[in-house]
Parts: sequence; C-alpha cells; structure tokens
Amino acid sequence: MTASSYILTLEQVKKLKRRIEQLLNGIFEYDCPKLAIMPEQLTITAQPDTAVRGSFRLESEDHRKIKGFLYTSSPRMICEPVEFQGLSNEIHYQVDTSGLAAGTQMNGVITVCSDLGEYELPYCLCVAEEDGDSAALELCSLSELTDLAQMDFHLAYRLFVSPAFERFLNEKHTELLALYNGLMAGEPGLYSLEEFLVGAGKKKPVMFAADRTVLDFGNLSEPVREVLRVERSDWGFGKLRIESDAKFLRPEKRALTTEEFAGSTYDLSLVIDTNLMHSGTNYARLSLIGGTQTITIEVRAKKTGNAEKIRAHHICKIMQKELEALYVSFRLKRIDLTTWVERSVSVINSYKRAGGLDPFADLFLVQLYFADGKKQKAYKLLETLENQKYRLNTPERYGYYLYMSTFFYHEASYVDRVEEEVTRMFFRDKTNWKLQWILLYLKEELLNNENAKYEAVAEQFRYGCRSRIMYLEAYQVLKKNPFLMRYLGEYELQLLRFAAREGILTAEIVRQVAGLTVHHSRFERRLYEVLAAGFSLYPSEDLVKSICVLLMKGDKKEPCYFQWYAKGVENGLRITGLYEYYMESMEALDLQSMPQVIRMYFAYDHSLDYRRRAAIYRSIIENRENDAQTYHHYRTAMERFAIDQIEGGRISDDLAVLYEAFLRKSIFTRPMAEKMLRVLFTWEISCCDSRMRRLIVRSKYLAGEHQVLFADGKACIPIYDPDSVLLVEDAQGHRYHADGLCVRRKLFENEDILGWCAQKAPDYPGLLLYLCSQCLAAGLINQNTLPYFCAASEMNDFSEAFRDALRRAMLGYYAEHIRDESLPEFLERIPYLEYVRVDKTALIALLAEEGKCADAFALLDAYGAEGIPLLQLVRICSRMVLELEFEENMMLTALCYYCFSSGKYDDKLLRYLLLYYEGSVHEMVQVWQAAVDFELDTMLLEEKIMMMILFTRSGSEGSEPVFESYVRKMGRKRLCKAYVNLKAYEYFVKGVPVAAPVFQYIEREYEYLEPKERIEEQEEVCRLALLQFYAKKVELTEEQRARTEKMLKEFGADGLRFAFWQRFDQALLAPYQMEGRVFAEYVCNPESIVTIFYRMKGQQEEYTKETVKNYFEGIFVREFTLFSGEELEYYLEEERDGETVRSDKIVLKAPAASEGGNSKYEILNRIAKAYRSGDETALKNELESYLTLEYLTREVFTLV
Repeated sequence: MTASSYILTLEQVKKLKRRIEQLLNGIFEYDCPKLAIMPEQLTITAQPDTAVRGSFRLESEDHRKIKGFLYTSSPRMICEPVEFQGLSNEIHYQVDTSGLAAGTQMNGVITVCSDLGEYELPYCLCVAEEDGDSAALELCSLSELTDLAQMDFHLAYRLFVSPAFERFLNEKHTELLALYNGLMAGEPGLYSLEEFLVGAGKKKPVMFAADRTVLDFGNLSEPVREVLRVERSDWGFGKLRIESDAKFLRPEKRALTTEEFAGSTYDLSLVIDTNLMHSGTNYARLSLIGGTQTITIEVRAKKTGNAEKIRAHHICKIMQKELEALYVSFRLKRIDLTTWVERSVSVINSYKRAGGLDPFADLFLVQLYFADGKKQKAYKLLETLENQKYRLNTPERYGYYLYMSTFFYHEASYVDRVEEEVTRMFFRDKTNWKLQWILLYLKEELLNNENAKYEAVAEQFRYGCRSRIMYLEAYQVLKKNPFLMRYLGEYELQLLRFAAREGILTAEIVRQVAGLTVHHSRFERRLYEVLAAGFSLYPSEDLVKSICVLLMKGDKKEPCYFQWYAKGVENGLRITGLYEYYMESMEALDLQSMPQVIRMYFAYDHSLDYRRRAAIYRSIIENRENDAQTYHHYRTAMERFAIDQIEGGRISDDLAVLYEAFLRKSIFTRPMAEKMLRVLFTWEISCCDSRMRRLIVRSKYLAGEHQVLFADGKACIPIYDPDSVLLVEDAQGHRYHADGLCVRRKLFENEDILGWCAQKAPDYPGLLLYLCSQCLAAGLINQNTLPYFCAASEMNDFSEAFRDALRRAMLGYYAEHIRDESLPEFLERIPYLEYVRVDKTALIALLAEEGKCADAFALLDAYGAEGIPLLQLVRICSRMVLELEFEENMMLTALCYYCFSSGKYDDKLLRYLLLYYEGSVHEMVQVWQAAVDFELDTMLLEEKIMMMILFTRSGSEGSEPVFESYVRKMGRKRLCKAYVNLKAYEYFVKGVPVAAPVFQYIEREYEYLEPKERIEEQEEVCRLALLQFYAKKVELTEEQRARTEKMLKEFGADGLRFAFWQRFDQALLAPYQMEGRVFAEYVCNPESIVTIFYRMKGQQEEYTKETVKNYFEGIFVREFTLFSGEELEYYLEEERDGETVRSDKIVLKAPAASEGGNSKYEILNRIAKAYRSGDETALKNELESYLTLEYLTREVFTLV
C-alpha cells in the first residue's frame, strides 16, 4: 500500500471510536440490519490485457446510514472508494487482466467491513477471447466448419472471416494459418472459404461442365432462345463469368454463382438475335470463365435471307477484287493493255450473267472500251447510263459517270464544271476515297503537283482508306521522288509494305528507307519486312546495318534474327551491342564456332546478358575434357563471373553449374554469404494458367508475404520455410491455392555451401527461419541452436506467433537447464515484457533463481502471480521485504498473504504481514496464530483484529486467544473493556460460547472495583455473564463462590432472577426461596412485546394471557411456582412492527422436592404427595407439621 492507505487507517480508527464508546456505555443492538449488496455476486468478462470497470451498491435494509471500508482478495481488483459512508453507496471497481491468458477463470471476494457486520461479495473473472463471432468460440474442428458450409455457406463465411476463427486456427491448426492469411490478404469473398476448404483437404474443388461444346443453329429467320445446361461437380461455392464475343449471341446472365444452381445444374438461357446477324453463317464463341477454369462453346448460326441478293452481293465482291487486281497488274506493266481489257471485260460479263446490276460495272466498261479504242461503243453505253440516272444514286457512282463523260466532251468549260461538281461532292464527304481518286485525274493541282497528289492519298489513309489502288497512285509518285518520304509513319510503312508485297521496291526507295530506319525510334515488324525484302533485291552493308539497328531497338534475340547479326559481324559493322545480340540470338552456343572477333569480345567485354554468358560458360565447363585449353583460358573469368552473379543474387540452371564448379569456402564474405543464402533457397514456380498475374508465398512464421509477378508463366522466389503455402492471384485480385496450378522446382542445392554461408551470416533472416523452424519441429533446442533462436526472436520480419514460440522454447530450455552458464547473459539481454507474455511462470522462476527478485517482482506487479510456484514467490517476497527495508507496498503485501494463505512463508513474510496486512477478521487471526508460533511481536495486528471485531460486531468467535495475548501486552484498556462487554453480551444474551480469558478479565476487574465500591464502572452484562458462567461450572473455588454470593444478592435485590440460577446449590439459593420455582424465558429484540399464554396441563380452562417483562436486553422472564406432580403448558407470542410470531408449546414440570426439608413449600409438597398416594398416616403427620410451622410463624416471629 501507499502512504495514503495509512491515512485511511487513521480514518478507520476515528470511525471505530464511536462504536467503542457505545460498547463501553453498555449500548447494544440486538438485531443488526442486514447489509444489502447489489448485485450479490459479480460475474466479470474481459479480454486479455485490458481493464474492465463496473460498480456495485451497498445499502442497509432499514435504509440507515452505513459506513465501512473494503478489502479485495486480489490486487487485480481495485475498488474506489475503499471507504464509504452514507445511505446508498456506489462502489466502482476495476479489474486488470494483464498477464492472464484467454480462457482463464479467477474467483475472488471483496470483503466489506461495515458497522452492520462483515460481508463477502464473491466475484468471478472470466478472461474471454477477443470480440468475434461466438460461433467460432464453440468451433471444435474444421469438420464442423465444413459441415456448416455445406448447410449454410454464408453463415460459414461470416464465421470464417471473424477474428475468432483466426484465433481458432492459431490454437488448433497453425499449419493452415499461412493459407488463411494469404487468402484474406487479397480480395476476400465466398470463394476464399471455398479455396480454404479445398486447400485444407476438407472438400473437392467445384468444377463446371456444359452439356454441349458446340451449338448449331440453321436457317434462322427470327430471334430464338436456347438453353445451355451447366453442371457443377460438388457442393461449395463457385462463380462463372459469362462472355460472348459476338453481339448476336446474348447470354441471359453475365455472371453465375453456385447459389443459383438447382441442385447440381443450372439452365443458362441464350438469345440468338437474328437482327444483329448478317445473312449466311455467323460465328460466335461463348466463354464460361471460373476461377481456374474456362469452358468454351462454339456457336454457328445461319441466317436465311434473299438468296439472289446474297449471291449478287458475293459476286460483286469477287468482281471488285478481280478488277482491282487486274488494274494494278496493268498499271505495274505486268500485263499489256489488250490483256487487261479482255480479262476485265470477261470479269464484268460474268458478273452480269450472274445477275449483277451494279452500274459501276457499266461505268468501268465505258473506261475499258475507251482505252481499247472502241469509243463509239463506249459512248453508246454512256448514253444508256445517262438515260438511267436513277442508277447513279451514290456520289461515287455519279462522280465516276461524270469523269467518264469527260472522255467524250473535251471542252475546258465542261471539264471544269465536272471538276467543280465532283469537288463539291467530295467536300461533302472527304472520306470518300473513290471521289478523291477521280479528282486525282480531274484536278489540275493534283495532276501537276506530285507532292499534293502524295499528300492527298496520305489524307485518305488517315481517314481509313486501305485500297491498293490508292497505294499504287502514291507509290508511283514516291518512285519518282523517294525524298517525299521524310519519316516512317503509319502511312509510309503501309505504303512500303504494299510495295514489298508487290515486289516493286526500287533501290532508291530501299536506300531512303534504310537511311530513315536509323532514326526510327522503335521496332516495327512491317519495316523489318520491307528492309528484308529490300535486302533480297538490293543487298548492301548499309541495309544490313539498318536491319541490325532496327532489331536491336526491339531487343530481338530470337534465333530467327541471328542471320542479320551474323551478317553485321561478317561485314565488320561497328554497332554498339551488336556482339551481344549476336551471342544472345545464337541458338547453339559453341564458342569454337564463333568468329575470332566475337571470341575476343567475349573474353574482354562483360556486357553480354548474364544468362547467355552463363550458358556459354556452362558449355565450356561441360566440354572441358575435350577442350581443356579453352577451359583453363576462361577459368579466372568464369570464377569472377560466378562471384558477380552471386552478388547480384541470380540463379539459373546454367549458373548452378558454375557455382558447383568454382565456389570455395575461402571466398565467402558476409555480404556474399547473405546473397548466396537467398540463391540456395530460390525456387522456380511454373503456372499453367495464363490468367494468373502474381505468385504469393505465405509462411506462418513470417509477418508478411512475398510476392512476385509471373513472366511467361514462371517466377523465381526464395522459400525458406518448406511448409510455406503458395497462392496465385488473378488480375481482379482473387487468390487461389496454387496446388494443381503450379509446379515448383529447386534451382540449386548444396549442403556444403549452406554450411559455409551459415558460418559467415548466422543471423541472416532466411537462414534463421529455415533453421529455427526445423529445430522447433524436431524439438532440437540446445546450446548450439540457442543463438539462432535468440537472434530470430528479435527480428520483426517474423510473425509474433513464431517469435513467441522461439521465446517459449528458450525459456523451456533454461527451465530444464537451470545451471546453464549462459543463463545470466540470456536474462541480461532479453526484453522481459516480450517474454513474460509467452511464459510468465518460467521467466519469473528463472529471474528468482538468478537472484533478480526486483525484476521478478516488477513483472508480478504488472502481470500478477497466477501460476507462479509458491517456493519462487516466497523467495521473491522474502528478498523484496529486505530490499524495501520493510517499507509498505500494496502488491508485496498481497503477494505475502497469498504465500501465507497457500501454506508457504517464512518469518520475514510474517513480520511484513504483521505490519501491513488488513483483511477479514478470520484471515488476520490466521496470520496472528502463525506469528505467535514464530514468537513474533503481534501486538499491532492484535489491535487491528480487536478494532475490526468491535466495528463490525462479527468475527469474534475464537478470538479470545488474541484478546488474551493483547491484554498480556498491556493493550489499551478501553479497547479491552469494549471487547469484554461485547463478548459478555454475546454470551449472556445471544448464547454465544465464550472462552475463559474473557471471564478471567471480568473477574480481575470485579476484584479491583468491588472493594472500592466502584462496581458500577463495570457493565452489568459482564457480571451477569460471569454469574451464568459460574452456574455452568461443576465446582466453584472459594473466591468464585464468594463472588457468586455477592452477585446473587445484587441481582436478587434488583429482581433479576433467571433460569440459570437453579443450577446453583441450595446453600447459595437459600436466601431467595427458589423451591418449586420454574422459569419461562424468551430471548428476542428488546423492542418486541412478548405475551405468554399458560394453563395447568390436563385442565380445559382457557389459557391465561399475560405480558412478559423484559428483564435484560431482550431476555423476557416469567416465574411460576409448581408443586409436586403439577405441569404447566404455555406458548409465547412476539409482536414487532405489526408482525406476530408464535412459539411452540412448552411444558414446565415441578422440580423434585427434597424429602427432609422443612420449608412451607417442601411440607406442602409432601402433603400433596401423601394425599395422592392415600397414605393417611403420612398425610396426618405432614398436616401437623404444617400447622405447627404456621402457628410458630404467626405467634413467635411477629413483626415489630
């Protein structure tokens, strides 16, 4: 306790004074009202390491003011205020659960010491789990979760995501924590529970299947609905995303979950909308995309329509394509004019025979006839079209007609009008490339300006025109002036691609393209194709350089490009990086077959990609028996390269061969060892699902997770814990267990190298994780592994649970090896607060064993003493008493009493308790008895006990030895007298047994006061109690007999005669005529009214009713005189506060009279007896004796 508690004790003493004064003045209270405690028991539920507050109320049953103070059985329970006074007192309490594990239940009491008595308020503290779903707290196994999920997946999911479920895994399934935390770290959902149950082996994954993989629909004329049946393989949760790549195929739903299935099937409705289909066969693909599964359904739907119209449209397309090809061939001089005309006319005639009506066919015939010199025929056909202008119903048809008319009407004014009309139509729609083509041959600006013509075609390209005819017009211009092409944009690349495919590239254009390629910023496949085509026509060194530069800009290292790098090397081109690309694109890495310049470069330049260099070095190592010279030549470089790659943290199959060949223990430094350790634990993970973007590695021993992106379906990542869980994540953030999707492969293993690295970097986190997890699993904890455990326990990279497991293991080791020399150093370096959470008992035991009792006590003060062995607690308390030099400390007092109450203590603990302990009377008496056995000074505690008894008016049973000891030590007289008064009252009025020391004190006081005629200073109750005590004794001493005579005389004179008087012998009672006297006594509250109802037994008269007198403090007495053979029956009624209590019937019998007595009562008794027996002689004699006595009394002993 603190200094304030001493002030509180003084306050308590002040309260006791009034009570002592009352007892000294003989003021007693028969019925003390009950103390009402609300509630009658405290049930407290709290989470670990928290403080819970609450309150209770103290009141008197009769609503009087009460006062008192409180004690608690545990220092965890603190009450405020500890002292109370008033009508209604609200007491606030606080319970601290620091150091108590979840699931702990602790019982205790709050002792209420009040002027109404001493009461106990029991409390039960339950340390519960943290807030969470209560169902999780009742979960016993994963099978129960599986059963719940099968019945109600949503309810199971709520349990699954609750904090309580994670604690359940922590307690019972730590091997699944990594999987659980990994799934919850992504985008958790119902599928997360599905993946967890699958990963835990509790169910099979949900797989989907469609009843058909091909859907055929023929001759559709209107929209139709089709049902596709989707089946699932098992119960659980799954989700399908439904996608269609064609507008005419519309699924009823875009997403589908297993919750929508009827049993194991779902009928998916599909709409095939003919309004969005073209005539003929339409194709679509329906995809059902699940987490790790994709189902594809091919759809073919044929739409019916006007067959003639479809046929005509198809023929028109063919005609246009054929005529375009013939026109291009003619312009490129691949065919002559006659061939062009004949074949084109043949195509058009075929089209017309097939029913084709497009006026473009007639317009093109006009151009063909005119070109062939058949002007009359051309003119007549043009006139026919003029008379059918309704057919020229589009700008391009009408424009083409006007253009053809200029072939026959050459006047400048007419041509100008035609140009103006076509231009006007073109300006209305500048994207109409056919009108632009016509203007190329009508507009003088375009006819005479090649640059304008080139730009006009470029503009149509930008509008989306991809016509070969327009490409041809532009290329004809470009061929004449290659310098019009100043850069390589989309238009230029498409134009060049056209020229390359047609085989019309010129040397000048190729050279221009090669020059522009050097300045082109990125790789373009079209440009590559153009340059390759150009090289096949006009090979040159500059062209090879341009091709190499272009490929290098695209980082092209595939073997198919090797030929160009080889040509560059052969031509001695000086291009930065050329040699590296040569080697990296080379398919067969044979250093001997490489040119000398490459070999020299490889020997002295190290900018080549490490993967290719490693592959080359590997081939050298594997071929060293056949080519030892090359191996020895490159050995130093290979060793240096291997070290460099370790420092870069790289690993591959090729590098593994180098590491095996060249690594030695002597070359390792700490930084290099750390890099090598990462390499040794690197795994290559291959994923078969291209939709997965990320690989996640989760270990229950790590605080976080490691992530890496997949590249080409592969990822390399260090895995230090063999039990790590692999997860994959898709683009939406959904995570899946990697089993079945991924294959892992260790890239490099070498136990020797691992040992070397462990010596150089023993505290590398990855190594510590590997070693400590293995040692924990195997229970291998010894002096060799302890440094690893200690280092790992201090690293924040590891999970708190793992670090706690390491700490627990270390504490367990030292608890079994208490004499280990490293224990003092261990205790010096560890943070106690981290270890006390793990195993408070072991840590405090170790501290106590090493004499660090102050540290141990500080932990006990913060986290409590629950679970600590008693012997250790006694050692700590005993040492702390000395270190504090017996100064007061609340926690130390509580711990000392805990040790004492458990039966383990020494003299120092007892001395401390004698000084400071305050509790219930019973507890303090126990401490006092132990202190007496140790022959310690107990006066201070005796005084506390006496005061507490007087204040609470309870707990005095068996306290007489304390009183006796206190009196011997010359304790305060007023306190002793108050105590004796209380005990005398309890004995005489309440009938409570009292031991001899109290009566001895009364005797001494009587002997002191009576001769001085100050007997009134002694309370009457003390003498009455003493007199009753004497009555019960078998034999009295002379002094006691003398005191008895005096007290009988005193109380007889006052009329205070009680039933116990009859126990005294006749000699003492002779003056008081007690013959034949019987007593009806009743003890109750003095404020009650007691009525007696009596009659002689065997008689039928009514009961005589009479109010009984209160002789002393609630002892109601009525005397009767009965003669031999008479019996009196009676009962009593007690009335108080309007309530009446009736006693049972009681029968009093006349006491046995002596045969030789000569008192009137004895003679009358003998007369009655002779009369009943019919003895006339005896009757006559006794009557004579009685009459003689009456005469003598009347005549001789007359009043003067």
